[in-house]
Amino acid sequence: MGDSKENNKGKSRDKDNYVWKDYLKSHPSHSKLRGKSMVDYEYLKIVVGGGVSSGNNSISVDPDDTDATTFEPENRTVGIEEFSYDPNSDTFITPNNYEPAYQPPSPNQPSPPSHPPLDSEVPIEKQNCHKRRRSEYGGSSSAVGINNQGNVLENLSVGIETIAVNFEKISNMMEKREKDRDRDRELEGIIWDVIKEIPNLDDITRFKTAKLLNTKAKKDFFLKMSPEERSSWINFKLGNN
Repeated sequence: MGDSKENNKGKSRDKDNYVWKDYLKSHPSHSKLRGKSMVDYEYLKIVVGGGVSSGNNSISVDPDDTDATTFEPENRTVGIEEFSYDPNSDTFITPNNYEPAYQPPSPNQPSPPSHPPLDSEVPIEKQNCHKRRRSEYGGSSSAVGINNQGNVLENLSVGIETIAVNFEKISNMMEKREKDRDRDRELEGIIWDVIKEIPNLDDITRFKTAKLLNTKAKKDFFLKMSPEERSSWINFKLGNN
């Protein structure tokens, strides 16, 4: 019975040495921990027993070592990187916002569709499709721009024609008005000469007669009369009879 206990202790020490050996391969700076008294040694065994890979080296344990406690929330192993060592208390501290390490999907779980890398070549057909769409868009934009430009030019042309027509009308009206003024001046001179040719009229009667002929119609009517009719019309208007 005593030999059996001694064999079990020796086997346990060999396993502990094996665990430390693999652990220190990945964490050489933690060699001082081996000689210290570890209050939370079970946590160290949990971490090392999980067989977590770190860097290019890995940690593994003897599959016969069933004494190590495993810590697997939702079938996910805990990595030693998730813990921080406190040299003051010689303990490994679990972070408050701990999240289990990433677990790769099972073979039965459908994998998401893969996307080509950014530097991969795009199929020629898709490139041509995009180029064609861009060219079509550019062509449609050009067509819209040409149509808008055509509408602007057409409206501008119509506006210029309208201005030209109105300007011509105004010019004709001003020209006609100027001609009428010239004719009125000419008629005034003619009327005054005609009034002076009427016999037996003093200056006061001539001035009153010129004042009576204050419209173009009266002037034209007066010029169509004979000298005798003009004298009778003056006497009638002025009440000389």
